Amino acid sequence: MSDTTPDLPRGADLDEAAAGAAAPADDVVLVSVSVPDAATGDRIADALVERGLAACVKRSGPVRSVYRWKGRVEHDDEWVLSCVTTIRAVDALATRVRELHPHEVPEIVAVPVAAGDEAYLAWVRTGAAPQG
Repeated sequence: MSDTTPDLPRGADLDEAAAGAAAPADDVVLVSVSVPDAATGDRIADALVERGLAACVKRSGPVRSVYRWKGRVEHDDEWVLSCVTTIRAVDALATRVRELHPHEVPEIVAVPVAAGDEAYLAWVRTGAAPQG
């Protein structure tokens, strides 16, 4: 594993983490944030994980976005951040994204996680613990 790989539970720790994950998955959410470039994505991802606003952020792209803005159809290459967090952290996560994002109206869309590996969900709940 690389230095950037999160510390996921293993072996006996996996069973222990899963035992503590009795809550339904609906407290875990996936937040999608589009960014104009990889550097902006990395800066936002670092800030979110460092503050405990997301347990994990994955950056992918580029993707091609077609959208209407101020009456014109725009075409841009963007990168997408997939932020794994909890419902209790979403508002603070969105606030931090707006503080760091260069766009006037950044895309910030949260969707609930219906189900998932219980050990992973437990890890998300622990990792997405906002730091003062």
